[in-house]
Amino acid sequence: MCAEQLLDPWQITERSPGGLNTVSILTLPVHTRPALVIDGLEVVAIDWLSREQPLALELPGHLRHYFDPG
Repeated sequence: MCAEQLLDPWQITERSPGGLNTVSILTLPVHTRPALVIDGLEVVAIDWLSREQPLALELPGHLRHYFDPG
């Protein structure tokens, strides 16, 4: 993978009780789903969802804004 493959950059910075939190989301088109690793620290769960499916879940505000910018 190289940086030129990353598309649709989206970023938001929010203030939280712990300070400023910056979230960056990028798109990487793939032909097959790569193997993903749960490290138990930052990544505690992984799932493949359509862009609409997360809106039925309880999400932090920044992720809800990403999936439904309307």
